[in-house]
Amino acid sequence: MRVQADLGATNAASEMWGEQFEGDDSQFLQIENELVQKLSQQLRLGSNAAPVRMASRPATSNSEACRLYLRGRFALSRSTVPDTQKAIGFFQQALALDPTFALAHSGLADCYVGLSNSYLTPIEAMAKAKAAALRAIESDPSLPEAHLSLGVIKGWFDFDWRAADAEFTDVIRSQPNGAFGHFWRGWVLFTRRHGHAAVRTV
Repeated sequence: MRVQADLGATNAASEMWGEQFEGDDSQFLQIENELVQKLSQQLRLGSNAAPVRMASRPATSNSEACRLYLRGRFALSRSTVPDTQKAIGFFQQALALDPTFALAHSGLADCYVGLSNSYLTPIEAMAKAKAAALRAIESDPSLPEAHLSLGVIKGWFDFDWRAADAEFTDVIRSQPNGAFGHFWRGWVLFTRRHGHAAVRTV
């Protein structure tokens, strides 16, 4: 595996920093940690500014579980029933290797949300989705992905819009530049007939 990381200055169209990282698949987490550390050293606003705080992901020490999680996310992104079923298999394999892998639990939750109505009944799918999202939060209470999944379930299955809004607000607070928190909070506001606020959020 070879990763080339480059940091450019958009206002000057010039490269500020670049480095190549190499290793085999089993060293994925070590390479990721090294890349994040070196990149965070470069991302300073000024000589006295603190390094930009970057989250450590994925939160597992098992490289194979991490690889299976990434395969699951890729399969889920294809948004078909067969691919979503494949994603469930990948996430379950990852959890067999690391039962506390919160991101894999969150991935399962997203799979079951995606299968609701299209393959499984909402009652069956959302019950499994909620159980997976809560297990993810149990393993990592601060995980934005888990709160995002739970917010979708609370809004579009429990019809608890206030609780869903609270979940998405927490996600936005922890990931202000993340698209999905803004997207889903916008839908909550729109559903609650706060159209102008929804447009500003999205």
